[in-house]
Amino acid sequence: MEVKKLLLDSKKDCEQWDSFVSSFEHGHHHSTPFIEGAIHTFKHTNESLYCVLGDKIVAVLPLVHIKSPIFGDSLTSLPFYNYGGILSNNNLATALLIEKSKHLASTLKVKSFQLRQSSELPELITQGAQLETHKVNMHLQFPDDISMIGAGNGKKRAKLRSQATLAVRKSEELGLGLEHRFGHLELVDDFYYVFSRHMKFLGTPVYDKKFFIDLLKTMKAEAQIIVSYVNDTPSSCGFMFMHKDMMSIPWASCLVEHNHLSLNANMYYNILLRAYNLGFKKFDFGRSTLDANTYKFKMQWGAEPQQCYWYTFSDEKIESASAPQNGKFGLAVKIWKKLPLPVANFIGPYIVKQIA
Repeated sequence: MEVKKLLLDSKKDCEQWDSFVSSFEHGHHHSTPFIEGAIHTFKHTNESLYCVLGDKIVAVLPLVHIKSPIFGDSLTSLPFYNYGGILSNNNLATALLIEKSKHLASTLKVKSFQLRQSSELPELITQGAQLETHKVNMHLQFPDDISMIGAGNGKKRAKLRSQATLAVRKSEELGLGLEHRFGHLELVDDFYYVFSRHMKFLGTPVYDKKFFIDLLKTMKAEAQIIVSYVNDTPSSCGFMFMHKDMMSIPWASCLVEHNHLSLNANMYYNILLRAYNLGFKKFDFGRSTLDANTYKFKMQWGAEPQQCYWYTFSDEKIESASAPQNGKFGLAVKIWKKLPLPVANFIGPYIVKQIA
């Protein structure tokens, strides 16, 4: 059994890698287009490893090396996306990849090395890893009848549908034009108009628009955008991926000035209807922090939490809430919210690309 490095400029390597990861339910973001997205857009380094037995791949570990003068260097599987970690059909191969990746982290002298697993690897705890379990991915299994969507009894589901269609009724009452457009690169400017404003409202640095453009170009028909317009002004948006029988939405935003219309719920309802009508069996609402508002929003649709296991090797103690609600980041969030939008959009991509 041998461990090799994935060569992104090798067609053979990429085809074999993608063929292997496609057999796993959570192998979507492990595919080479996503690794390339994290590497090329943000100018990071690919350190992905795979294990072969004979001429067959039996385990893979996508790894991205982030060099950060602000936060310290890191080695992560995977940054920026909802899934990562080792995919393996062989216990010995799993152990070899762990050993090789730990050695690599030591050689690179990174501040932290993190595996973001969808399943447990308890042996990592005995090897000194710190475990975080505050994140979950939210999955919805579509019912046979779309009218049955939502958590709870019939009365609760009817209330959810009423809330989801409130934007239509309100816009008619107020004489507002409401339209949802599904598309691709032609919508990316309008998507970013909403997304960047919402990120600044949250006090969070925004990704470079090029990140989304590169993903759309690379993923082609497997990626799609929705933008909702109120009086022809972009007002809410979402970025979706299609993988086998599942549609996922890792990024979504809504302008706060349209909260009174319940526009976000209406957009999600239209996305779910589209996914259902296209024949998808599952919907992935993306990652949330347990009991956060986004978690509760996704739960009302009937989504169920899928536990994330984040194992980190670091000399420093990992705080389980590295999100903005952690008091340590409160001041930075307040300052960021006060920045002019052009300044936030200019500085944001430089900062966020260093945050795994």
